[in-house]
Amino acid sequence: MTGCLNIYNSELHNASFKVSNGKCEDSFNLINSSGNIRKLEITNAYQDALDMDFSKLKLDSVYVYKSGNDCLDLSGGNYKLINADLISCKDNGISIGEKSTFRINNVFIENAYSGITVKDLSQLYLKKAKINSSKFCI
Repeated sequence: MTGCLNIYNSELHNASFKVSNGKCEDSFNLINSSGNIRKLEITNAYQDALDMDFSKLKLDSVYVYKSGNDCLDLSGGNYKLINADLISCKDNGISIGEKSTFRINNVFIENAYSGITVKDLSQLYLKKAKINSSKFCI
């Protein structure tokens, strides 16, 4: 487990989380979990703010401010994001890999090296994105 807060093999129902000043590889790590997160706020993450692996999750509202690596890092799962603000992500605003499927309704990304990165046979379905002050958009 690489997170300051780890949730493993769990089912979430309208959960809310607030994580600040995480000094781990991942401030918040969800592994092999499913369900819905209503509200998530992560600030001042040492490396990845949110890492989701092998899960099936819907996130209604996500706010990340200052991440030392990726703001969102997704692997091997099925994910849906309704609304997000991702600000000051040192690497990727969103990194999608390992055969993941990610649906995004609305995302704002500012000051990231790369806004959204899709790799490893993953799929992105993007409805609306605004990406500012990033070297690469998608």
